Amino acid sequence: MTQAGAKKTDFSRTYSLCARTRDGGTVTLVFPENISAQDFQTAHLLFSRLLARHRASVQVDALTRGLDAVENPLPSSRRHDIVHYNPATRELELIDVFASSRLRRRITVPLQTGRRGA
Repeated sequence: MTQAGAKKTDFSRTYSLCARTRDGGTVTLVFPENISAQDFQTAHLLFSRLLARHRASVQVDALTRGLDAVENPLPSSRRHDIVHYNPATRELELIDVFASSRLRRRITVPLQTGRRGA
């Protein structure tokens, strides 16, 4: 906890991107406080591509697979899921908020966006 009472986080409290999933849920891309300009651009591009594929797909896409893999007791239309960019793997990861809270450490599901090795 900080002096102001807010929980300390590695992610920026001032900037994120939100989008709706096909089934009405919300997915938010969060950024680390110290993200480089290059990593910011890469994360934004990967997130845009992920959403475009998700919206265009009639089959199961990377975002849907990730959403299905995390714990979340809420109906799809009430979900609010969080994605972050991992600079070490250069991929987006879906944060499993419920498992992370229960285990008291960050649990993520990699979202295969086809970026590997780029």
